[in-house]
Amino acid sequence: MNIKNLKIGQKLGLSFGIIVSLLLLMSIIAYLCVDELNNDLDLTNKDRYPKTVQAHIIKDELNETARNMSNILLMTDAETLKAEYANMDQSAIDITKAVEALDKTITSKRAREDLDALQAARKEFLAVRTKFVQVSREGNKEEALSLLLKEVRPVQIKYFDALDKLIGYQASLMDQSSKEAEVSAAQTEMLVVGLTIAAIIISGLLAFITTRLITRPMNQAVELANKVAGGDLSSDIQVTSTDETGQLLLALKGMNDSLARIVGEVRAGTDTIATASSQIAAGNMDLSSRTEEQAGSLEETASSMEELTSTVKHNADNARQANQLAVSASDVAQKGGML
Repeated sequence: MNIKNLKIGQKLGLSFGIIVSLLLLMSIIAYLCVDELNNDLDLTNKDRYPKTVQAHIIKDELNETARNMSNILLMTDAETLKAEYANMDQSAIDITKAVEALDKTITSKRAREDLDALQAARKEFLAVRTKFVQVSREGNKEEALSLLLKEVRPVQIKYFDALDKLIGYQASLMDQSSKEAEVSAAQTEMLVVGLTIAAIIISGLLAFITTRLITRPMNQAVELANKVAGGDLSSDIQVTSTDETGQLLLALKGMNDSLARIVGEVRAGTDTIATASSQIAAGNMDLSSRTEEQAGSLEETASSMEELTSTVKHNADNARQANQLAVSASDVAQKGGML
């Protein structure tokens, strides 16, 4: 398909279609990139961050439990001790909920291993915690203190280590998601800018090519019309397309050729008329010469006729005189005969 042979409407439609396609492509790519960025953010906000929150809840409640144990060893008021035990029980409930939430959402192998280690450490801690509560409720604070220092604290440290390991891994995942989101955003920005520049360049080229394909033949048509108006019919018109401008040039070419042919025919007729006029003029001159000769001959003839008339008249007079003489002679003869 030669673009020059397309109709003007088709050329414009093709150009705008390409531009719209570029805009649509840019929109689709931008949408996909933004969607990928949203997925990264959703992964951070709805998966990795909530897991970190749950892990910090466990850590906060574990710290709260440690403070409750220390307070139990320090406090003597029954109501205060009751409140500390109640806080420990509530912390255990909150930790259980947080662990269950993690168990439902953790899917990666590494995070599952960290959660299993956390649950194992928690199980050990719950065992020594139960033992501590039992001893402290019996009022044996020295044994409870010894239990706290020798059994609870080591297990608690192990519990914290497992918890910090899980939190650290989830934090690294969050950091990774954040970096991936930054990279994705930067790539999206570069891609959109690149596509925008490409679209501008392509749109400019299309506008230039389309304008040239339309205006160049039109300028040729205007130039040809001006030459024809000035009487110049010698233009060599080359028609290279079949669109409206090509058809216009073809029609102007036909008009120019027809006018050139008509002018040629008129010129040939004019030459013929000029030749005939020259011949007629020569004939007129010859006729005039002959007329003058005939006029001279007529004058001579008229002169001869006048002479002839004069001679005839003279002869007639002579004849009349002779006749009179004859009559006189006859009379004389008659008279002589009588004598």
